[in-house]
Amino acid sequence: MNMFPPETVLGAFRYLHSLIRRKQLAVAGSCLQCGKCCESLCISVDGGFIESEYQFREACAKDPRYERFVITGQDSFGPLVFKCSSLVANRCADYGNRLEFCSNYPTTNLYFTGRNVLPGCGFRFSYE
Repeated sequence: MNMFPPETVLGAFRYLHSLIRRKQLAVAGSCLQCGKCCESLCISVDGGFIESEYQFREACAKDPRYERFVITGQDSFGPLVFKCSSLVANRCADYGNRLEFCSNYPTTNLYFTGRNVLPGCGFRFSYE
């Protein structure tokens, strides 16, 4: 029985490591407009990642903007993986109405949940 998913353990380790180092984690770099973050993303609502179609339908009922996302699979940690249907030629066709997590991507929370930016993304995490 796996009590703690691997990403949770990694995230906890990263958090403790940052406390021990007494350094602030920051997002560095810039958007390269590659669209990768919109093609393969896990969506977090109410403090956890969406892991079922039922949870996704609930999120859509609360905020219709979630309907722009299409389930493409499931990652190795359990959450569903989505693609944004508003992505056209690596740009958001509904930029003014995008969700907050889209405009704030990436946050340090991503790092502390045991995840990373996708390979080729212009952003990275670094300690100041």
